[in-house]
Formats: sequence, structure tokens, C-alpha cells
Amino acid sequence: SEVLASGKFTLLLFSGSRPNYRDADLLENLRQEAAGLSSLVGTAGIWRGEHAPDDSWLLDPDGSAHKRFGAENTSIYLVRPDSYVATRSQPANFEPVAKVLAGMK
Repeated sequence: SEVLASGKFTLLLFSGSRPNYRDADLLENLRQEAAGLSSLVGTAGIWRGEHAPDDSWLLDPDGSAHKRFGAENTSIYLVRPDSYVATRSQPANFEPVAKVLAGMK
């Protein structure tokens, strides 16, 4: 899809099937950490439901993206430019992503 078509690594941040604003804050902090580690990474926040905390999130009203990735809880997936998943964490934990990004410096 367009989110993964950038030719860069993409960090997908999923809100989980029952999102709340505390999760949004956590995922936003993870997005900022990723941005600080590598200019080779794009990010996309995917919010389950009809209304997101702000306009930076992509909406997943029917949960199809969450279901495709198995993102029942808050989750992060680092997707390589060839669309393979480099690492994932559920519940969302930045440490595995940081290890992969540190190797890209």
C-alpha cells in the first residue's frame, strides 16, 4: 500500500482493538524515538475506530488492518523496504526496533 511504498523502513504503530488516549501517547513517544534514531524510517500510526486522537493517524474503522497484522493490543511492526517484517512487538516495546535501527546507523 502507499504507507509501505516509500522505499524506506516503515514503523507501523497500531492502537490495538480497544484504543485509548494513553495508548496514543505511548505510541507517539515511540514514533518520536524512531524518528530520532534513523532518517531511513517512516512511520504510520493506525488507529482502530472512527475517530483518532489527531489527524496524524490513519483510521482503521473496521479493524481490517489490525486483523491482518494480528494487532489485538498496542503493537509496533518495523517493515523493511521489501515489505517483510524486520521485527514486531506486542504489546508495544521499542527495544527490538531500536536494536534493528541501531544497526542501520
